[in-house]
Amino acid sequence: MELQRLMKLPLLQLSQVCSRWRRLVVDTPGLWSSIQGVCRLWPGSKKEQILEILQTIMDRSGNLPLTIEIETHPGHTLELAPLAQSSERWETVSFTGAVIYLRPISSVQGRLPLLKSLELRSWGTERLALGAFAVAPRLTELRIGGFIEGLERLPLHQIRRLTMVNTWILNTEHPMTIIPHFTNLDTLDLQFYNGTNRLPLPVHDFHSLSLPISSLEIGFHDEFLPTHDRQLLEDLFACFTLPLLGTFRLTSQTYPTVPLAWPHAEFLSLSFRSAFHSHLRVLDLAHVILSPIELSQLLQSLQSLESLAISDPPPTSAFPAVVTDTLLHDLTLEPPVRLVPHLWSIRLVTRLQFTDRILLDFVSSRLGARQFATTVHWFAGDGRKFEADAATHVRKLIVGGRGTFEARELADGDR
Repeated sequence: MELQRLMKLPLLQLSQVCSRWRRLVVDTPGLWSSIQGVCRLWPGSKKEQILEILQTIMDRSGNLPLTIEIETHPGHTLELAPLAQSSERWETVSFTGAVIYLRPISSVQGRLPLLKSLELRSWGTERLALGAFAVAPRLTELRIGGFIEGLERLPLHQIRRLTMVNTWILNTEHPMTIIPHFTNLDTLDLQFYNGTNRLPLPVHDFHSLSLPISSLEIGFHDEFLPTHDRQLLEDLFACFTLPLLGTFRLTSQTYPTVPLAWPHAEFLSLSFRSAFHSHLRVLDLAHVILSPIELSQLLQSLQSLESLAISDPPPTSAFPAVVTDTLLHDLTLEPPVRLVPHLWSIRLVTRLQFTDRILLDFVSSRLGARQFATTVHWFAGDGRKFEADAATHVRKLIVGGRGTFEARELADGDR
């Protein structure tokens, strides 16, 4: 199956329909401009066939920019020769896994004029050197993970978006200390995996960092112990000062099974220190457990918010709901406006412990010169449903392009 994916079996099947379709498939470079593969699943006995397939793809892709996604595994060396010969066309590249088995990755050095996005993530304790990518004049997006050395050899001043996935920067006191070297960074994305319920980073001795970024996302994968994710967030919030932040998102891939604990006092300190009240526009805490008091304090201190995502605790939780008549009344835009007067987008994940009429009043009060987007998702099997008449009434209110409204049960896979 993996060889079939590499050789783009659906395209080959189309090419066998007739000679006209074959010419169309073979002579359309855009159909061949991406390569995806898992080296572990490439039979060693078919090395020559694999190289031939790669070369065929390179030839059929013409002169188009290339997207390459390769996952390597210990003991499965990837001969990069066919790909490296076309490195001048690499635009988006992702090498993950046992990246030390990439051979010969050094041959692309100085031959990456189109490279915009680079992902290099190693598994285990293999040390990943980045010197091959030292010269890449268009590189603006970097995703790194695992044990990294030689990061300073990359054109860090070019990077606008940085994603760090359980990253250890060798020869530094702490991974976070490398971030200020990205002098033009706009977006920082920190992703943590933790299959063993151990902290993915040492949480002591964080340095104080002032970062002029506009967007921060922190994501958790696998199941963290509640004390672990909270401790890590506490230290991150204590570490950062973010004087230009406009967007903050906190996500959990295990939500709603394991929502995130919320270090409220530490976030308020970060908010005060960074003056979030004047520039934080987007706040997504839909995977976080908040108390009604904590949410009220947040919204009172963030009067510049324009987009908000929040959630009730899951039905199995003993924590009280936050999406209530009290919250919706406080968000209703009428004198005296109490909370977030500039809000134009809201997503509510809810146990439906509010009165539909109160929600209608809130939505109608926000429909003005600017379109207002409302999304209401409720937990499956949680008793009552959102009233159909209420949904119909809201949709009548937004006729004429004054807003959007979505109301449905939370589906499997929704985050």
